Formats: sequence, C-alpha cells, structure tokens
Amino acid sequence: MAKKEDADNYYLDSIDAEKEGDREKALVAAKKAVEIDPEHAEAWWMVSTLAKPEKESPTLAQVSLSLSACKQVIKLNPNHAEAWVRGGRILADELGMYEVALEWWNDCRTYAPNDPAPIIEQVAILADLGLYKQAINELATAWHDSVEGLTPSQTHRVARLHSIINKAAEQDSKEHFKP
Repeated sequence: MAKKEDADNYYLDSIDAEKEGDREKALVAAKKAVEIDPEHAEAWWMVSTLAKPEKESPTLAQVSLSLSACKQVIKLNPNHAEAWVRGGRILADELGMYEVALEWWNDCRTYAPNDPAPIIEQVAILADLGLYKQAINELATAWHDSVEGLTPSQTHRVARLHSIINKAAEQDSKEHFKP
C-alpha cells in the first residue's frame, strides 16, 4: 500500500509544480509516480501533458514520450477521450504517420462508436492524403449517423471538410495534390 501512496504523493507533487509553473519539476514527479505505479492513469496523463512544451515546437523525444504516455492512459482507461484525441493528433500532425493515425482512430471508434470525433479525424486525414472518395464515404457516415451528437465546432469542421472534399471530387484527379 505504501507504493500506491508514494505514487499518489509524487502525482500530487506534479500537480503542485505545474500550478507553480515549473513544468520540468512537474514532469520529473509524474515520471516518478508512474515508475512506482505503472497503472496510475492520471500520472500517465500528466506525463503526456507535460512532455510537450506549451510554447515552442516539441522535439521528437518529447512527442514520443507524450504519445507513449497516451498509449498507457488508453491501455488503463480505453474511454479516456482526451488521450485518444492527443494521440491521434500527435501521430498525424506531429509525426506525419497518417496510416498509423487512421488505425488509431479506427481503434478509438471501437471504444466510442457513437462519438463523431474519430470519424471526423479520419476524414481529415483521408482528405490530406488525397483519398477524396474514401473521405466522402466516411464523411457521409459522420453526418448521417452522428449529426445530432456533433458539437458546434464539429459541425463547422464537418461542413468545411464536406465543402473541400466536394470541390476536390469535382476536379480532375490529375489536378489534386498527392503527398
């Protein structure tokens, strides 16, 4: 029981250090918490949050640590929506690993089948890859199956994606940028 208490104490120290603005000290404390208790989901989430700097561009090591911590959070709590979002965005936006990000979002849909966010993220990635027909099919799924569950920002994003994808679909495919 002492180990769990020690991990909790380090986790609380991490929270305090973050509130004081000392992210480095907070990250060290959060890492100690997960070292003591590898099943401390909140401490893993803190590691993920603190691993990436707030104002400057993160290094590959920082992004990797944040993603690894997201994976641990999801392993311990598959319904942690914020960990899914951060992990998916790291894969696509920070690492450019679009295929892996598509799989990530597909896995997320297993745990949150009624959440439109994974579908929207997949559509955005497919559009970025120039896979417009596939994107429009996924977009139709998001719109028809989840329209009442969309937040205002999701509705705006879906509408914007729909417009972009429709314009691309009308063009000659030779004119599309393909990464």
